Amino acid sequence: MPSSAVPGAPAGTAVLQPLAELWSTQQWHLRFRESSAPPSDLADFQTIAPPRNALWADPFPIEWDGRRFLLFQERVYGFWGRTAGSRGVLRAMEYYGGGRWSHPRTILERAYHLSYPFLFFWQGRPYLLPETQANRTIELYEATEFPWRWRRRRTYMNGVDAVDTTLLDAGGLWWMFTCLENHRSPNRDLHVFSATDPIHGDWRPHACNPVVSNVSCARMAGRIFFDGRNWIRPGQDCSAGFGRSVEFRRILELSPQRYAEEPAGRIGPDTMADASGIHTFNEAGGLQVIDVRRRVERWRLC
Repeated sequence: MPSSAVPGAPAGTAVLQPLAELWSTQQWHLRFRESSAPPSDLADFQTIAPPRNALWADPFPIEWDGRRFLLFQERVYGFWGRTAGSRGVLRAMEYYGGGRWSHPRTILERAYHLSYPFLFFWQGRPYLLPETQANRTIELYEATEFPWRWRRRRTYMNGVDAVDTTLLDAGGLWWMFTCLENHRSPNRDLHVFSATDPIHGDWRPHACNPVVSNVSCARMAGRIFFDGRNWIRPGQDCSAGFGRSVEFRRILELSPQRYAEEPAGRIGPDTMADASGIHTFNEAGGLQVIDVRRRVERWRLC
């Protein structure tokens, strides 16, 4: 059987699939709802549509000084709906309530791709930890005018292929969760580091790194949140391709010497029409936001 054929698929699938890829592609967009309920059913999420020629992904809502904002990645399509050669920038918009949003503004752009704008607070100040794998760094930014202007504060690590870095303040330490890429098996190895100070401190590797080696849940998919009893870590299921669903993982043990977690549910595209994947879930200020993948004809992106 030719390697491109799918066992059990109808005759001609190996020929039709390349034609389908030529005519259509995947586009990410955002959906939201005002709720703090567990996101088991996604049917009532409303769409935030990107511009026709762009994708929006990696949403991070945040509440600041009584106002709610959303940070996310934007990437513009090129000729015939292609992203090759383009790079992501970070944008933000304010939520006014009742489904009303401000016009999005670019807040951070570099000569390399940016995504996953993880936000955290330290001593009352907001900080940003975007994904900068394309520069082989983990970079920290500090707000000069939140959320519209940022300056680089320091570089945590150089010469690393780290994706979707996420911090957690727990147990008297700051914890850094990041997938350090193994190019033979991407999205598989989750590494943890700890520090006493997230701004000035040195990050020490966990004794059990990688603490998770599983392509179905290792890569981070949003902030780690507390459910009233345990810390819950959102992870991406990339076992059937990048960003199939979000797998929630209950953290059972977290110390410099030990780490353990167990399954705690999932959200996927099953309950949503015209959806083929979800790879980020975040909540802040009673606002839940996800990104959703759908298939679109390439001519619609031009």
